[in-house]
Amino acid sequence: MKRFVVSLGGIGYGLAITWACLATLSRYDWFRDPHKIVHGCHELGKCAFPWYNWLILYLLIFGPATLAAGVNAYAWQRWPLMRWAYCTGGAMILCVALYFVGAIILER
Repeated sequence: MKRFVVSLGGIGYGLAITWACLATLSRYDWFRDPHKIVHGCHELGKCAFPWYNWLILYLLIFGPATLAAGVNAYAWQRWPLMRWAYCTGGAMILCVALYFVGAIILER
């Protein structure tokens, strides 16, 4: 039961990281040019969406939460606190880098 609660804490932490990254990227006017639609429509509810894009969307939104929950569930009472903190911090730095690199790639 304690491992489950620790996993829920990881999910909350991962969702907070996702929210902070997406809020930061959406509020700053880093992208001067309006986004050009190269082809088709880009709305989730109105356009056909290939199956692999659903996987990418899941990984972008829930990936950090899933990763943090997995690390917390595995590390509970197995790792010392410092190793746990280093692994969680390193994984979240990689997730934040994913968001910012993705935003830079989509800008072009």
